[in-house]
Amino acid sequence: MSVLAESNGRGDVLLTRGVTNRLACRWLQKKDLNGDFLPVDLTNYTCTFELHEIEGDNTIYSQPCDAHGSDGVAAVYIPPAVFTGTKWTSMTSGTWKMTATINDTVELLGWGYWNMIN
Repeated sequence: MSVLAESNGRGDVLLTRGVTNRLACRWLQKKDLNGDFLPVDLTNYTCTFELHEIEGDNTIYSQPCDAHGSDGVAAVYIPPAVFTGTKWTSMTSGTWKMTATINDTVELLGWGYWNMIN
């Protein structure tokens, strides 16, 4: 499996317990050297959202993206019940990433740090 990561910015997020949290990334690619940036069609990709502990790369939550299509947007809706378990009592921060995979190639759509509030 290969991993490709072009210039993508860090996006830190604030997650809230008890509500639906929505996060989205949009993948744009330059068509040619002098052209505009156009959305990448994600229809045939498998997109995944992950939360990791602040130390190390231990995945503490993962789910497929709820939407990804021709507009280049991959979105995830995290239901309110996700952050109600006892393990989330002490988990208040970490890192996140969203990826798109096709033919064993993984593209990093977005990443950053997350903090949890009540």
